[in-house]
Amino acid sequence: IKASLSRGFFIILHLDCMRVISKIYLSLISFILYVPNWTVIDLKGQQWLLLSSINALFITYTLINKSDNKKYLSYPVFLSFLSLFTISLISATYSINLSESISKLTDIFSILSTLYLIYYFIAHKLISLKFLLTLVLITLLIDLTGSYYQYFTILSFTEFDWEWTNGLRGFYGNKNMGAVALLIKLPMVMVLGQLINNRLFSNLIFVISVITFYLIFLQSSRTAFLALFLCIIITITLLLIKRFLFKKSLKKDIKNLSKYFIPLVLGFLIFKLTVNQNDEIALETRVSSVINSSNDESASERFRFYSHALEHISNNTLLGSGIGSWRIVSIKYDSQNMFSYVVPYFVHNDLLEIFAETGILGFLSYLAFFFFIFKRNLNHLFMWLKSKSNYTPVLFGYIFIFAFVDANLNFPLDRFDMQIVLVLSIAALELNSKNIINEKD
Repeated sequence: IKASLSRGFFIILHLDCMRVISKIYLSLISFILYVPNWTVIDLKGQQWLLLSSINALFITYTLINKSDNKKYLSYPVFLSFLSLFTISLISATYSINLSESISKLTDIFSILSTLYLIYYFIAHKLISLKFLLTLVLITLLIDLTGSYYQYFTILSFTEFDWEWTNGLRGFYGNKNMGAVALLIKLPMVMVLGQLINNRLFSNLIFVISVITFYLIFLQSSRTAFLALFLCIIITITLLLIKRFLFKKSLKKDIKNLSKYFIPLVLGFLIFKLTVNQNDEIALETRVSSVINSSNDESASERFRFYSHALEHISNNTLLGSGIGSWRIVSIKYDSQNMFSYVVPYFVHNDLLEIFAETGILGFLSYLAFFFFIFKRNLNHLFMWLKSKSNYTPVLFGYIFIFAFVDANLNFPLDRFDMQIVLVLSIAALELNSKNIINEKD
C-alpha cells in the first residue's frame, strides 16, 4: 500500500511539474514580441532566434520525458504543416539561392516545432484554456497600451490623420499586422469572458472590445476592414440558416453576438466623432480604394505581384523555384517597374508565394493546414446551428477568417508575431473544442 501511495504521489507531482512547464512555455512564446530590441538591426531575426532557442530547450524536455501517448503526432493541422516543411526542404535542393532557402526553412521549422510542442501539451492535457486565454488577454492589453501611447503622443503635437496611421502599429511591424493581431486576439478574449461569466469581468471585456475596435478604425487597415465585412456577411448568413433551415430561435444568439458587434458599432461611432473624416482615413475612402484600385498604388502593386506569381506558377506548376527563392525570382518579373532598386521581396499572398516556390504539393499542404483549422471548428459550428453548443464556434470562425484573409493579402508566414498569434489561436480552438465535446457529453 505504501509503495502504491508513493508511486501515486510521484505521478501527481510529475504531472504538476509538467503543467508548470507547459505554462512557462506558453508564457515565454507569448511575450517574446515584447522583449526589448538589444540594438540588433533585424528585430525579426532576434524574435525567430529566441523562439528557436526556447523550442529547442522544451523539445529536449519532451524527448527526455518519454511518453507512450503519441497522439500529438497525429493532429491533421500539425501533419499538414509537417508536409509543407518536408516539401519545402526538398525544394531547397534545387533553389537558385540556397542561403535564402535556409533562412526561410528555419522560420518554417520554428513554426513547426512550436506546433509540435503545443500539441504535445494538449495531448497530455497540460494546457488550461482559461490560462491560455488569460495570456492572450494580457498581451492584448500590452498591445493596446503600446498603440494608444503612440496615438496620444501624436495628438500632443498635431491632429491625427491618414499620415499617422502606421504610427499606431504598436509592437508590430506595420499597422496591417497590428490590426489583424488585434482582430484575432479579441474573439479569444471574449471566449474567456464566456468562461469566467462574471458581470464585472464582462463589463471589462466590453470596454476592452470598444477601445480595440476604435484602434482598428484608427489604424485604417483595409485587410482588417475586408475581414470584418466578411464576418458581418457570414454572421448574417449563419443566423438566417439557423432560423429558417434549422428552425431555431435566435434570441440568445443575438444577445451573445451583440457582445461583439455593439463594441464594433461603438468603436466606429467614436471614430467618426473624434477623427477628421475629410481625409483618406475615412472608412468610405478606404473601402472605395479596395473596389477601385486603379488610383491606389498599394492595391495596384499587389495585383501586379499576384499576376507575376501566377505567371511563374503556370510555368513551374509541379516543383516551383525552391523555397525562399521568390525574393530573387521576382526581380525578373518586376524589373520594368522597380524604383530605386527596391525588390518586390514578397508576393503579398502567402498561398501564391508558397505555390510559386514549392509547387503544387507545397501549395496543397499549406492549403490543407488552413482547411483542417477550419474543419476543426466546422463540426462545432453545426452544433451551434442546432442549438447544441454555445456561440464560441462563431468567434473561432472569425479568427479563421482573419487569419485566412491576412494570408491572402499579406505575408504573415514571414512574420514571427503573426505566427505566434495564429498558433495560440489554434491551441485555443483545440481546447475549446474539447470543452464543447465535454459539455455535449
